[in-house]
Amino acid sequence: MQFIFRHGLILFLAVLVGILMLLNFSFNLYANILWFKAMDYISVLYTMVFSNLSIRIASFLFLFVFFFANLLITRRFIKLEKAHVQYEEDDTAIPFRHFSLQKYLNPKVILQIFLLGNAILAFVLSNITAGQWLTVQAYLNSTSFGIVDPVFNKDIGFYIFALPFYNLVYTFLVSAVIASSCYQSL
Repeated sequence: MQFIFRHGLILFLAVLVGILMLLNFSFNLYANILWFKAMDYISVLYTMVFSNLSIRIASFLFLFVFFFANLLITRRFIKLEKAHVQYEEDDTAIPFRHFSLQKYLNPKVILQIFLLGNAILAFVLSNITAGQWLTVQAYLNSTSFGIVDPVFNKDIGFYIFALPFYNLVYTFLVSAVIASSCYQSL
């Protein structure tokens, strides 16, 4: 176990996975650039890539800050001291929260673990939301249809452009709260 931590095998594997992901993204982007240039739709590709990256970065930053704020609040309740149970007969105490990794954990290490976990979880969830770039673009470029819904007196454009976006934001926020509560329970 100490060999892995000392020699940075985990760091090496993380960098290797990152490089492979970057190469995969680069090759796909290059193939898409060639195809979209051949079809004379390169501006559509740039809109897709810019929207995808913007949503990914914005959702990553929001989730990272949200998870980190929740974990900082949770961290106040984590005690690294040994908790003791007192016997009535004498003053001896028995630790009941002592575990083998406790000597390696201090507030700085716990903060680093929180940051790494936050970054990984925020990255995974931001990848899910980045695929919804078309919903965001439809909301940002929405127009009025000029036809009003007879039941709710809303323009039909609201149901086509705005409502899917509001549903996306609602799903994103609920997913963030659920993921944060699951992550905190670990």
